[in-house]
Amino acid sequence: MNKFMLKFRLLVLVLFAGVLVCGCVSQEEVGRGFAQNRAVSYNRMVAVDGGDPNLAGELLVVSGDLSLARAMELAQEYNQSLAVQRARLLEAEGQMVEAISTAMPKVDLTSNALWNDNEVINVRDSYQWQLLARQPLYLGGLSGAVIDAAAVFSYMVGQETRGVEQQVELQVRTLYLATLLAAELEGVSRQARVDASENLRLVEARYNQGEALRFELLRSRVRLRAIEAEIIQMHNEYLVSLAALLNEIGVSQLSDVTLTDELVYSEVAVDEGGCLRWAMLRRPDLLIGESLVRLARDNIAVEQSGDRPKVYFQAMYQEDRPGVGVGSSRHWERTANAGLVLEWSVFNGRQTEGRVTQARAELHRQQSSLRQLEQQVQLETTQSLLTLESAKEFVESQRGNVADAEESLRLARVNFREGANTSLDVITEELQLATARSDYIQAVHGYQLAQLQLAAAVGVLGEMELTAIGTEDIE
Repeated sequence: MNKFMLKFRLLVLVLFAGVLVCGCVSQEEVGRGFAQNRAVSYNRMVAVDGGDPNLAGELLVVSGDLSLARAMELAQEYNQSLAVQRARLLEAEGQMVEAISTAMPKVDLTSNALWNDNEVINVRDSYQWQLLARQPLYLGGLSGAVIDAAAVFSYMVGQETRGVEQQVELQVRTLYLATLLAAELEGVSRQARVDASENLRLVEARYNQGEALRFELLRSRVRLRAIEAEIIQMHNEYLVSLAALLNEIGVSQLSDVTLTDELVYSEVAVDEGGCLRWAMLRRPDLLIGESLVRLARDNIAVEQSGDRPKVYFQAMYQEDRPGVGVGSSRHWERTANAGLVLEWSVFNGRQTEGRVTQARAELHRQQSSLRQLEQQVQLETTQSLLTLESAKEFVESQRGNVADAEESLRLARVNFREGANTSLDVITEELQLATARSDYIQAVHGYQLAQLQLAAAVGVLGEMELTAIGTEDIE
């Protein structure tokens, strides 16, 4: 067998083996592999890794006190939304490198080896390699537009990251407040149980003395059981809120934490005009909108370059060994040249015109979307300011109710002991006190939540305090 046939058959065998390797995987095998991966993930999720007692699989197990500041620190490190967004920053860096490459020289190396078994043509093996270098000199405005677009994209991804960070901060803070609220309401129910137990003790004492009706005794017992059920419900709401908080932070559900912050009313003075100004200048989504408008303009320049000439400096070096046969040379033949190359698509069927028209339409769409977003930001800021003011008024209206309700309950018990009131009067005052405590706690929670929503609407959540708006310069 001659050398050519041996080489040819070897090449066919290699290609056939590659086809077999690529085509031997079935959908069932892929599914089984994925199922195994899911089983491993589940096992890691439900069991603490024996190698590190602080890890449950890939999730951190947190224990002890958990302040809001600590919760935010953990979220910055473990929240998966932030991890995904930060990967986008690498994408932006890669796009910048790719954009700069349009203005950089390109060097290509090619080579080939041909085998010929035709006995009529008295030529056997031939070889060639070539080195081609091209430096763009003028690309019709393409390079500048692409580099600008890459810089804008990188900036836009940075603003997207700001937006995700603020959204995560809003979610974590909101869930932390919700968990605090659930814990406080559970505390209200537990205090109500103390009050109901005291009332039941008084009713039983008077009933045993023949001074209270059986109906009053039964009613007091029913009230106490109702509060027990309420405590169970409030505790469940606390656990549900806490689970959601741990999930948003990105730590394990096996974590055992105690929230240390409290729902405390502290009035915040804000500059309404400054809030709207800051929102218009600093909201991440508005800056993303500006980026999209500029990217649309860059895209017009990119499409317009399709009808413009392109000029390159080109240099080529090549070596050939044309073949081994009768009268042929065994030496390499060298070729080298350099010069300017002009490429110009004189007519492409109006393809460029159509693409430019589409790019301009996209620019108009992005500009309209930005104007619409500006109106939405103005609305959200105004609504958040109104909500904050309303929440403040609600807190102030509820502030004195708790003390009044406590005093009313004390007087009702005194009158009950003296026989001037019935136990139903005492139960009514207990309900009023529990309601007053609950309303005040929810009012404080609403005020703190309104602050968060205003900071998010302005676009400063996690970056600065609301009280600093109007006193600090905008960069």
